[in-house]
Amino acid sequence: MSEDKKRVPAAERSERGALRAHLLQTREPEHEMVTLFGKEFELRQPTLEQVLNARDSKDALDGTLNLLIDRAFVPGTNERIFEEGDKRILAKMPFGKEMVEVNAAMSRLSGIDLDEEEEKALKKTQTA
Repeated sequence: MSEDKKRVPAAERSERGALRAHLLQTREPEHEMVTLFGKEFELRQPTLEQVLNARDSKDALDGTLNLLIDRAFVPGTNERIFEEGDKRILAKMPFGKEMVEVNAAMSRLSGIDLDEEEEKALKKTQTA
């Protein structure tokens, strides 16, 4: 038995265990249906890992594209729409009202203000 378990009363260990089990249980990500170029698809909430990787990307475009590739699904399935090889094509898509809504949905689902992140990345490159 470890030193920590000897010092912690059993009631506290069981409370910790219950809290830990509750917090670590698998949860379904939130999702939104969005439309892009007349086609509807499912955009899912990113994981903590995906959000941090997007924030650490070389630039805002790369981070946004990674989130889109990782979190855009054929509705009602676990099939991703885009692949890593689609990045160049996605980056060249026209940016209109529908793309703004996809961007806004990603922001809502992740809790990240993508415009703010892009501004930070731009400032970072300007000072480098």
